[in-house]
Amino acid sequence: MEKYGWQYNISGDKSNLKMEVIPHKDKMKQLPETLFKIYSLNSNSIDALLNSYIYGSHPSEFNDLFDCHKDLIEWDANFVYDLILIYYNNDKCLFKFSDFSQDFHLNKIKYVNVAYQILYRTFGIYCMSENIKNATIWANYCKNNGFALEFDIEHLKSDLERNNYKPFGPFQINYQESIEKIQLNKGKFEAILYQTNIKDINWKYEHEWRLLIESKPDTPLEIPLVEFEKMGVSEKECMKFKAEKRKFNITNDSIRSIRLSLDFFKNEELRIVIANDTEFIINLKDGNKICVLNFIYEHSIDLYLSVPDNQRFQINFKKYMIEKIKINEFKLIKIK
Repeated sequence: MEKYGWQYNISGDKSNLKMEVIPHKDKMKQLPETLFKIYSLNSNSIDALLNSYIYGSHPSEFNDLFDCHKDLIEWDANFVYDLILIYYNNDKCLFKFSDFSQDFHLNKIKYVNVAYQILYRTFGIYCMSENIKNATIWANYCKNNGFALEFDIEHLKSDLERNNYKPFGPFQINYQESIEKIQLNKGKFEAILYQTNIKDINWKYEHEWRLLIESKPDTPLEIPLVEFEKMGVSEKECMKFKAEKRKFNITNDSIRSIRLSLDFFKNEELRIVIANDTEFIINLKDGNKICVLNFIYEHSIDLYLSVPDNQRFQINFKKYMIEKIKINEFKLIKIK
């Protein structure tokens, strides 16, 4: 399928599925060796870091209301019927298409909501950026109080494959001034490719790439409760939809470096400063911060601190070596 000069290609069957996004020749970029993920400093981020997983989002969890919007697709009875059959293991004895088609036109909104959830019950979306020198990204995603993981992309994909997941991409995001719906001609995977790849041009500053991760065979992923409410399914009925958390296991070897935000350390935490920030001691009370620094120290991961570049109005990074003094006290030494 072609849209805006971009190619969205699907080949193979479910056991050997291949997805490909080829940008317009004027927009095409080479996939970077590493990509970055910014995390807020909270319990969910710390849990992912310490327990070695990445979270494959459901579309309803994005901060852009139109990102992966269900109405990007022209839904028809045939497509929705096929999706629902997949959910019921292709048991056509449950209902005939002729009966379904009639009901679909009477209750289209309900069926589209159901189909949309089925579409993402086996796929998680992991968003990364190639450029974290842009201060706006840090402000939006962690309010300058968080950290970023730098991933070795090939190693990350190998980790996922070893754990029996199927990674597709990362795909370069297609930013457009005007976004149109698509007519489907190849089925559900084409829908996922287009929905997860198209964004309004106002988000271009993120320089985003997306990894689509298919869950383990016959292992549906959790759907956010708010999505069940849209379908008119009660919280009690939701218990019938047993599914895995959207946590995809990786290894720490996938992490090339960790970069701390501008406001990660507060003034009161900088107990001693030596020789113009070339060496200083951090004394922490915040348990989340202690976890991050302990993780960096214990796994010998490269550490970078954010520093403002007031000439270019962007963020730069300086590399530091870390030494542990006490459980909550660390010494940072700038590497020249």
